[in-house]
Amino acid sequence: PAKGPAALPCSLGPALRPAPPWHMQRGCGIYSFGRRQPQAEQIKGRMDFVADCEVLHDPRTACCGVCGQTQLQATCHPNFGEVMGELKRAIADLHETLPKEQDLFIGVRCKRGRHRSVAIAELLQTCLRRSLACAVHHLHVQHCGCPVACWNHPHEEHQHFAQCQAALGEAQAHAFTCWDGL
Repeated sequence: PAKGPAALPCSLGPALRPAPPWHMQRGCGIYSFGRRQPQAEQIKGRMDFVADCEVLHDPRTACCGVCGQTQLQATCHPNFGEVMGELKRAIADLHETLPKEQDLFIGVRCKRGRHRSVAIAELLQTCLRRSLACAVHHLHVQHCGCPVACWNHPHEEHQHFAQCQAALGEAQAHAFTCWDGL
C-alpha cells in the first residue's frame, strides 16, 4: 500500500515539506494515534515505522501529551530510553533504505492516543528538528486547552502555566540527553 497521508483514510496534514535552506532535505511526518481508535490498523499500515508507547505508564491525567508535565512524566519512565532508542534506530535504517527524496512517516501509538503517544511524538519532533524538518499530527487527541500548558480551573491558570513551562523545558532536556546518548 501507498505510504503517507494521501493514502490514509482520515484527514491528515502532510509530512512537512521544508522551505529553503532545507529544500533538498526530506521531510518527516510524525503521527500519534491510539490503537483503540477507529482506523488504527489502517493508519499503522501507512506508516514506515510505528513505535508502541504502551511500555510507558498511562499518566491518567486530564492534561494531554502536549502538556509539559505529561511529557516530563514520560521522560522519567524507565522505558523511555528504550522507546527513543527504537525510534532512533528505525529512523536511521529508513534513512539508509528509502530513496532520498521520499519523506518519512513515523507512527507513535498507545492505547487511546491522548497521553503517551502524543508526548513521545512531541519529544521526538524536538529531537529530530535539529537535523530533519518535521511536522507532528495528533490524530486522536482531544486537546486540553493550550499549546504548551493545560489547566482545568481559570484561577490556577498562571501557576499551572509556569509549572508546565518548567516541566516542558526539563522534559526536552531529558529527551535531548537520552537521544544524544543513544
